Amino acid sequence: MTTTRPVLDENCFTADSGITYAYCAEPGTVVAIGYDGPSTVVIPDSVWNGLDEYLVTAVADEFFSAVTLDAVSIGENVTTIGSWAFINDNLTTILFSKSLTFIGEGAFAGNELSTVEIPASVTTLGNGAFANNPLRSVTLHEGLTEIGAYAFEETELTRIAIPGSMTAIGQGAFSGAPLAAATFAGTAPSIHSRLDRGTPTFDTESGLVVYYSSQRNAEGGFTSPTWLGYDSVVDTIEFQ
Repeated sequence: MTTTRPVLDENCFTADSGITYAYCAEPGTVVAIGYDGPSTVVIPDSVWNGLDEYLVTAVADEFFSAVTLDAVSIGENVTTIGSWAFINDNLTTILFSKSLTFIGEGAFAGNELSTVEIPASVTTLGNGAFANNPLRSVTLHEGLTEIGAYAFEETELTRIAIPGSMTAIGQGAFSGAPLAAATFAGTAPSIHSRLDRGTPTFDTESGLVVYYSSQRNAEGGFTSPTWLGYDSVVDTIEFQ
């Protein structure tokens, strides 16, 4: 178990790793609230405060932002990453918890990530979650239902596969990305088209072609040869 520095006060303590934790209302759990350590950080499954062991269940809003991290590994008990948690940190590598369900607004914006695989446990990506990264590859899994506004804005993505569980993709979610192809495994999710107020979900200048399963042609909400202003193709692609 990790030893700790002296307890700071009755509400929080700092471990030898440089991570500061606050006690949660749920007994036996803590949330990571701050960091002062090397450029590679490991958020553990659990932490010892000198007296007892606590599960680390969340990363708080903002507290790891702009501390020039290169890599982060997130413990298996973490379910929530707060808003702006790792914004502008220079991250190139993330290892996610398999129990993670929520990634907050701007959580990983402004880093140096080139590839990301979102765990199958994640159901929601907050607004701007991965904006302004040089992303060339993003893997989304079944179970993800919502991508927030501007979540992948100003990335380098040229292709994206949308899982069948998706119900809504926010305005500007892929704006500024040179997408050439978007494949949809399920029925058509709610998106912002150029007829709606606000920034369209997908840029209209990128030459995007939408591909969707032939099984979704009649009842799935897609249309051909265009769908909501984008070129579209009925395809027999076998989706993952």
